[in-house]
Amino acid sequence: MTAPERSTDATEPCPDADTKEPPSDLSLAGSGTAALKRTFKVYYRYLWPMLVAAGVPAAPLVLLAQPLTIWMTHDAVYVNGSLTPLSDLDAITLSGIGVLVVLGFLLAPIPVGASVVLGGSALLGRTVSVRDAWRAALRRYFTTLTWIVMLIVLAVAAIAAFVGLGLWLPDETPEWLLGGIVLVPFLLLLIPTTVMLPVALLEGHGPWRGLAVAWRIGREGRRMHILFVLGSYGVMTLANRGLDWVLQSQLGWGDMHPGSLVIGFLASALAAPMSVLLVCAPVIVRKNFFTPGSISFPAERDLDLAHVAQQLPEENRTGRAWEIMPLPRLVAVLLLPSLIGPAVVWADPFNTPSTTSSPVGDVGDDEFAADVSPQSSHTVVSLVRRGVLALECDPECEGGSAFDTDEPGSAVAATGSGFVRTGWQEFQYDLFSDEDPYAPHPDSGLYLWECERVQDCDEDDGTPIRPFSGRLYNTYTAVAPIGEGLLVVSYVRPDNRPEVEEATGADNGGLLAQVCGDRACENARSIPLADDITVGSSYLEGPFLDVAVSPEGSFTIAAFDSNWGALNVISCPDTECADPEVTPIVKDQFRREYKSRMRARFGTRIEYRPDGTPVLAYRDVKGGAAHVVDCHDTACTDFTDRAVTGPGWARPVPGLAVDSHGNVQLATFDMTAEQLVLMSCQGADCAETTTTALRNFSGEPLVSALALDSQNRPHIVWGDGESSYFDTESALEYLRCAEPLCGARDQTP
Repeated sequence: MTAPERSTDATEPCPDADTKEPPSDLSLAGSGTAALKRTFKVYYRYLWPMLVAAGVPAAPLVLLAQPLTIWMTHDAVYVNGSLTPLSDLDAITLSGIGVLVVLGFLLAPIPVGASVVLGGSALLGRTVSVRDAWRAALRRYFTTLTWIVMLIVLAVAAIAAFVGLGLWLPDETPEWLLGGIVLVPFLLLLIPTTVMLPVALLEGHGPWRGLAVAWRIGREGRRMHILFVLGSYGVMTLANRGLDWVLQSQLGWGDMHPGSLVIGFLASALAAPMSVLLVCAPVIVRKNFFTPGSISFPAERDLDLAHVAQQLPEENRTGRAWEIMPLPRLVAVLLLPSLIGPAVVWADPFNTPSTTSSPVGDVGDDEFAADVSPQSSHTVVSLVRRGVLALECDPECEGGSAFDTDEPGSAVAATGSGFVRTGWQEFQYDLFSDEDPYAPHPDSGLYLWECERVQDCDEDDGTPIRPFSGRLYNTYTAVAPIGEGLLVVSYVRPDNRPEVEEATGADNGGLLAQVCGDRACENARSIPLADDITVGSSYLEGPFLDVAVSPEGSFTIAAFDSNWGALNVISCPDTECADPEVTPIVKDQFRREYKSRMRARFGTRIEYRPDGTPVLAYRDVKGGAAHVVDCHDTACTDFTDRAVTGPGWARPVPGLAVDSHGNVQLATFDMTAEQLVLMSCQGADCAETTTTALRNFSGEPLVSALALDSQNRPHIVWGDGESSYFDTESALEYLRCAEPLCGARDQTP
């Protein structure tokens, strides 16, 4: 048992005449510069004893924290190197955190107090053993505990003052002014409170007497005290937040990454002794006092070395100060507890997905389409809404270029040498011409632009590929590379007015496929398709028209009617497409035309498997479930339609991709858990799936687009938003997984 704390300064020493001769082995530094030199010398000589004094008592607590560190990765995802939980902390985890906080709070006075005693003694010239430093820390346990509480109260009070002033002062008050108002009184209290601990432990005071003495010691050197204390906190901040920034920016290791855990622990362990020494340094400086003849307040004073000599342990003369056990065992006690958790996390027992993320932008509407196309050196991300916003992501999305068009229904296709985009343009006659301004114009229709890069795409007139002089309603486009050229599929609502046929020729609208021999598409060959298929809805942007091309040159078109909920597939065995095959996948779902805003969530996507059979994904118009259509032949005349999720009224059409094994991958939303997930099918019919959670969402899910690169790594564009009566604000994100299929297992056939 330890003796109760008691103050030893019943009579304060006079700064002019010491009542006792100071011990010969203790001495004060003559200036702040001399104290700083001592600090670096002591750090070099006593680093290991101070690590032992602080690390050995903390080792059991560090060991207890390792299972919690490991468990935190069981339902989480790494985002740009930082661990992001995907679910709220359960009761067991919260209880574990609470127990560790309480134990840490109760244990902290031992390593902190021992470090101050050992470091302060070394600065004064006396070497004490680690065991004696622990005994001294135990004697002043409640002083150190009170010091910790005082720092916590100061921090909470400063935060409360900042928030309170922000609420009380006018809204236009700058934050730097609020910070300055709070910072000045906070520093006036923080500096003596911080210095109180070495004063109290070295001279043997209780917390309040120690605070008073610390204030008096600092009155003649307040600036020096401020610099040393700020340096102490700065060292720890640099070792934590500064190092975190370096690891994040240079290596991509963020919070809770196993590499950052190990390096952060080692950096903090090396910085903590320096931080302690900097706190002790201003206390050991001798001041040059100027005392007036008559004063009514307590005089300034130096550290009383006579009192210090009585309180400090005796000089260690029995061996090494740190020698409490054999060196190998001591190293194991200090290092192994902190390495267990990072080592297990690195082994990844819970298969935690690792992703990189970049914001794409905000969209003030929920009627838009998104596309993602991985290339060898970057990924092209595009948003379509009355034009195209295209970005290059690697993985940060930058170099965005916006291209406006008159009407909805643009499309983008990335190629090996760049990308192409399409857009519908409507022209009118001049008001001073002889023609009616609203008469059919021969220059109206679908245009195509070829670009080498997103940043190097000239806004020229484009190449007209489908002249159409009628009214541009229900305009949609899908583009895909085919051989050295392009396949362009477009739809515009038919306009059978005679003047339209006279201006346009035989094209009165409807669904049309065009095959181009090159990427410029200057001489497109048109392939008329079924004239009884409707796509999309008037002035509604969305993924209602899609096309996929097989390696053999066949292609299949998916067309979704958002007014009636019908889905049709048109298949062509080659680019001639003399006899296209039309297969209705889903027939009309409504008895009358559907006009709700939820039409923007409808749509379809189509891809080819390696065996040449198509696969489709769509969103059920009534219940919101995500469906996968498994085509049993190349024309999809025989198929299986399966719902792979439960209902969800806000779910948009899922993103679709096919991996190198021919398995379907979906980027969709778990509406119950409110998570973006990658759903990996285990077979052709998607009867069994593996679900990998990637993000949480809080608003309405708006879009999810998916593509796989050559290594089967998913690239996803997704977003959610908050809807109001007038509009929807959505934030979009580009997400790339570092591992094939985001780490989903059991993917081989």
